[in-house]
Amino acid sequence: METEILLIRHGETEWNRKHIFQGKKDIELNSTGIKQACKLSKYLSKKKYKFLYSSDLKRALKTAEIIGKEVNLKPIENSEIREMDFGEWEGSNFSAISKHDAESLKKWRQDPLNNAPTGGETLREFSSRISEFFDILIEKHQKEKIIVVTHGGVIKVWLSELFNMPVDKFWQIEVQNTSMSKVKIYDGDPIFSLLNAVPHLELEGA
Repeated sequence: METEILLIRHGETEWNRKHIFQGKKDIELNSTGIKQACKLSKYLSKKKYKFLYSSDLKRALKTAEIIGKEVNLKPIENSEIREMDFGEWEGSNFSAISKHDAESLKKWRQDPLNNAPTGGETLREFSSRISEFFDILIEKHQKEKIIVVTHGGVIKVWLSELFNMPVDKFWQIEVQNTSMSKVKIYDGDPIFSLLNAVPHLELEGA
């Protein structure tokens, strides 16, 4: 039995552009992000998928709604696939955090599995949340094709687990805004057929 999951990262936000930690902050798409989502929706318009899931944060949900209009699916919102909770770091970039919370940043960079951003969640907690969501999704939708619109951290962490990479090396996987990564699950084993693909942007320009 086979389940196919198309993972999509949301379109660009101003905080993406400025390299600011977003996490659970509900930041909307900017004009570029909306254009990216529209181009992706056109690209997917003739593809056949059964369900469309989305993080409930605006940047992902708006991306999913734009896609949903073209593939005739209503997004199913789920808070479990929100981005990692970066706590007090949200709204700041690395430079600012290194000045006002240097010790926590040092500990997090050395061991993110067991150290959390101040007021946020550890990578271990985040990974557990994401794994549980996808385990349930795969069990529920065997032999079906599903789109999941979510965040960069969610996609990187889950793919790290499927690749049998150390989860704290998730940053070694690149996931661009509105990129597509496809995983097919055959009797519990993952087959990767697409990673960080953006043909909708490459053909027409972002």
